[in-house]
Amino acid sequence: MTRKILAMVAVMTVAAAAVPSVARADHKDSRFSINVGFGTEDGYVRIGYQKGGPVCAPSPAPDMVRPYPAPRPRFWTPAHYETRTITREVPGYWNTAWVPPVYGTSYDPFGRPYAVVLQEGRWVQTWVPSRMVCEQVQVLVSGQWGMRR
Repeated sequence: MTRKILAMVAVMTVAAAAVPSVARADHKDSRFSINVGFGTEDGYVRIGYQKGGPVCAPSPAPDMVRPYPAPRPRFWTPAHYETRTITREVPGYWNTAWVPPVYGTSYDPFGRPYAVVLQEGRWVQTWVPSRMVCEQVQVLVSGQWGMRR
């Protein structure tokens, strides 16, 4: 472990000595940094070297400083019912209907009219195909917190 630390320090020393020859003379703020870090049982060791000016930018004017965005106001929407339009399918079905008898008028040999059943009454079944219908339904919407924009 000690050998590794010594090797890293040696590499950093050689690199730090080479920095002035690498940095360009026309850039006064040229920066060079080497950092080596590793964890130990007792803590963390960091060895570093930095060549150049400060890396911080100038502070903004005090009235422009805002460390965090202003919180948006929250509001509570209570539970309520809403009317919603839904489209659903009504399945097809058989419709049974009574067709009444059909009567007619006939005359006897003496010319007197009397009623005659031309067609007897009966039950008729017809198929009604499926169809789509729109319905208005009341839906309970639970209360929730929201954010104003």
